[in-house]
Amino acid sequence: MTVLGRRRLIAVACIAGLSAIASANGAMGLALEMFDYKPWLVYVAAMIGLEAWFIGIKNGRSVAQSFATAIAANLLTAFCCPGVLTPFLHVMDLNPNPFGFILNLLCGFGLVSAVIEGIIWAPRESVLKRPWKQNVMARSLIAHAIGIPIALLILLLPQRPYLGMERSVFTWRRATLGGFIKEFVTESLAGEPPKVASLPELIETLGSGPGTRPRYMTSESAWTVAYLPCFYRFDTSEQKRLPIEWNSKAGAQLATRNPGRNLDKNPIWIARWKSGKQVGGYVVGPTDTTAVLTTNSLDLGY
Repeated sequence: MTVLGRRRLIAVACIAGLSAIASANGAMGLALEMFDYKPWLVYVAAMIGLEAWFIGIKNGRSVAQSFATAIAANLLTAFCCPGVLTPFLHVMDLNPNPFGFILNLLCGFGLVSAVIEGIIWAPRESVLKRPWKQNVMARSLIAHAIGIPIALLILLLPQRPYLGMERSVFTWRRATLGGFIKEFVTESLAGEPPKVASLPELIETLGSGPGTRPRYMTSESAWTVAYLPCFYRFDTSEQKRLPIEWNSKAGAQLATRNPGRNLDKNPIWIARWKSGKQVGGYVVGPTDTTAVLTTNSLDLGY
């Protein structure tokens, strides 16, 4: 192996090592955080077959050697690329752009992956050596470019493909909603409930107040807290498909209640949601002075 080839392999090893520190996700990476594992595995299998054929077999290598190299290269890049790109591609937004995200993910991931795999396929080959048809690095770049529409075709096959992104966004929205609900309960128990008729109105009222807000919440995205995330294939923002239900009577009920007497044995639900098997919401118990998150259907009035 030439000195240049050894340096390239050392660089790949260093990137892999740094990626382990940058991300605890390892080989799972961003892909399985954003999409269901079944279509992702189909996409991975399709890419391995494409790379084995286009980079290896079409370039004079045996079938066994081509598939072995393709599998090894993809295993390494599956570990390396997500770790390197994770700090830049993680979703920390109340109102993300799902379709734009997958395009950025595939282009960014694909470019880094193509370069690393090109080195793995031919560590001793110069990037500018040979016509492009025999140049492994050129073939790797082309194969990964072809892989972008293939990925879109496979990963976007389900109507709601961004299940992992929905879970991530729901976590941020729920945490933000909890802050608004607790402020609402505190003011209501003090006898001065905010005069709002809906959850979006509550968020607009409290969101413009002096309280401290999460750094990921902006004035443009705050309204999305009133909805469960539900992203279809080509969505570029929240489409208000699953609104969170608001108890318009909760403020008056809390303002006239005396927790010390414990006259009301039933909890008061403040906001709740139900989507398929997913049930949740915020309630105030008979002796509680703040709202608590629960998944108890009875406490939520279902």
